[in-house]
Amino acid sequence: MKIYEFKCESCGKIFESSIVEAKQLSCKSCGSENIKRIFSTPGLIKEKSNFGGKTCCGRDERCDVPPCGENGTCIR
Repeated sequence: MKIYEFKCESCGKIFESSIVEAKQLSCKSCGSENIKRIFSTPGLIKEKSNFGGKTCCGRDERCDVPPCGENGTCIR
């Protein structure tokens, strides 16, 4: 089931609902029917990767300022 975000134009509260049409809803905080659907970006879950390998310089850790040299080439 998709969840949509709405913002109450009266009190400014943001809430979620599975209902797509804003005209079918009222604000959960103040009860106003003056609400608007807002578009939010999906959340991403970041996990630490365990991928092995070396940088372009052959180091185990990333350089402070990539790329290490000019024109995208390594200096080490």
